[in-house]
Amino acid sequence: MERIINRLLVLAAFFTLISCDEGGVLKSNTPGDVVKDMVESIVDEDFGAFMALNINEKGKAPSAKELEQTKAIMVFLKEDIDEKGGLREVLIHEEKISEDGLTAVVKVQLVYNDGKKAPEGNTELIKVDGVWKIKNL
Repeated sequence: MERIINRLLVLAAFFTLISCDEGGVLKSNTPGDVVKDMVESIVDEDFGAFMALNINEKGKAPSAKELEQTKAIMVFLKEDIDEKGGLREVLIHEEKISEDGLTAVVKVQLVYNDGKKAPEGNTELIKVDGVWKIKNL
């Protein structure tokens, strides 16, 4: 009987991890998900989350100067989103992962609450220690 209970507890823990949406251990880490998370961090004005998703051209953590420049860009992007009534949706049109699985390009488009759509854009990502990061901060 104890073995059955232990197995049920393990199964319950497994399904709990799978169902975690925000910050769960098994949260999906596709390039498209990372791009959506980046946009969400801009909307939420969460600079820490935004920076955690980004990496500089050299594949390293950004310098103090890069951090300052990035924060200014993030504020500008947030103001632009707000001027259009907020963000309705982030559309991922295409997600291309390289054959070696280390780089990706995501074709993304923002849809604003005023009904307007931003032009499609490409976001480059690189896999660092098994985690996708936005490249070229």
